[in-house]
Amino acid sequence: MMPRWWRRRAASACGCSTADATRLDLLRVAGAATAKILVVAVDDKAQSLKIIDLAKEHFPNLQIVARAKDVTHWNELRDRA
Repeated sequence: MMPRWWRRRAASACGCSTADATRLDLLRVAGAATAKILVVAVDDKAQSLKIIDLAKEHFPNLQIVARAKDVTHWNELRDRA
C-alpha cells in the first residue's frame, strides 16, 4: 500500500482529489460542479452509495463511475443509474 503522502502527491499530479467525498462542501471544493467524471472507488459500500446519492442530487450532469464490491452492491449501484 502506498503511503498517504504519495497518494496525495499522485492525485495532485493528475488533478484528482482524495478528500472525504461524503461531504458536499469538499465535493464543491474539489471541483465537482465543473468536473466531467466522478470516480467512486471506496471500500465501504454504504459510503459509496452516500457519495453517489449526494453527487446525483447536487451535480446532476456529473458522470459517475463506481466500483462495486459484490453483486448486491452492483445491483444497488445500478438502481441509482
